[in-house]
Amino acid sequence: MDILLVDAVNVFGNGYMLPRGTLREPISHISRADVCLLTKVDQAAAGSREFIRETVHRYNKEAQVVESIHQPRRFIPLADWYVDIAGDGIDVNTMRGRKIMAVSAIGNPASFEQTLSDLGVTIIESLRYPDHHDYSMQEMVDILHQAQRMGAEAIVITEKDAVKIPMEVIHAGISVPVYVICVEVNFQQGRDEFKALLAQRLAAKLGK
Repeated sequence: MDILLVDAVNVFGNGYMLPRGTLREPISHISRADVCLLTKVDQAAAGSREFIRETVHRYNKEAQVVESIHQPRRFIPLADWYVDIAGDGIDVNTMRGRKIMAVSAIGNPASFEQTLSDLGVTIIESLRYPDHHDYSMQEMVDILHQAQRMGAEAIVITEKDAVKIPMEVIHAGISVPVYVICVEVNFQQGRDEFKALLAQRLAAKLGK
């Protein structure tokens, strides 16, 4: 099954492929998709979802269109995340009102920061690095010291960033804790049709 993810916040990038834009393939390749999954529809601008649907059906009238949101699940201390990425951590509401530094190296940092703001945290600084950036130990030490100087109560990173951060950071001796925000994808409109299609394809695969 070919599932195409379309960011409802950054709709089709700027219309160009890498390196000029952010698309990995031409828009016309929508024709291959069985399902188009719209992500972060709760943060989408007015009219974005309709535009995406129209574009999808222009190239592929048969593709299912499913909407989803990224639902924050827990904040997990970085040291605990290294041990168990599915750990309990702390409830997302625990961070409400706290001053944090947001650090990310992802394609759409604004969406990450919006998620944090929606949880009621106060972002006193946002550090944005290029997508897929590998953090050096010195960079992380500098980030930790900067957070400490600014009075941040915590640093929050994404799971994508967590795998790029040296484990030695947890032994740096800086008092500012580093949390990984863990999210899950919750299907919205089109969920039942998507589940039915999955069941149909699995049954065919198993010969039932």
